[in-house]
Amino acid sequence: MPIEEPSTRMRLRRKLEELVGVEEADLLMDRPPGGWSALVTNETLDLKLGALEARMNTRFESIESRFEAIDHRFEGIDYRFEAIDHRFESIQSQFESSQSQMAAGFRSIEAQTKAAFDSVESTIDSRINKAFVTQTWRLGGFMLGLGAVIVAALSV
Repeated sequence: MPIEEPSTRMRLRRKLEELVGVEEADLLMDRPPGGWSALVTNETLDLKLGALEARMNTRFESIESRFEAIDHRFEGIDYRFEAIDHRFESIQSQFESSQSQMAAGFRSIEAQTKAAFDSVESTIDSRINKAFVTQTWRLGGFMLGLGAVIVAALSV
């Protein structure tokens, strides 16, 4: 029997008033705020929670794909750092080679200096000065180039 019919509703109210009293009958007969349709059922909650879960899953999948992209970028950065390490090793090898060449050149200059010191003292002094200037410029240029490589590597 539908409760919404006015006569049925009135009959139920009178019976409740007789059994439990006026205030209790009012409490039992009143509709919830917003009416019966405003009550939330388990089915409604399940639907809303399901939709929320689907949205959350979509967002988490989006975040996961972003992290995968970031991981991929870091792999590229790791590869670049390895390439930079190889470049530094090559530069270090060239630097050591230049040092040994300079050392050999100094030994040669020293031998020439010892052999001819007494007869050509002023000529040897000028050659030594020229060799030091050349070495300084080479080393300065090399250090400048090394600094440029480091700056370029750090800005990658």
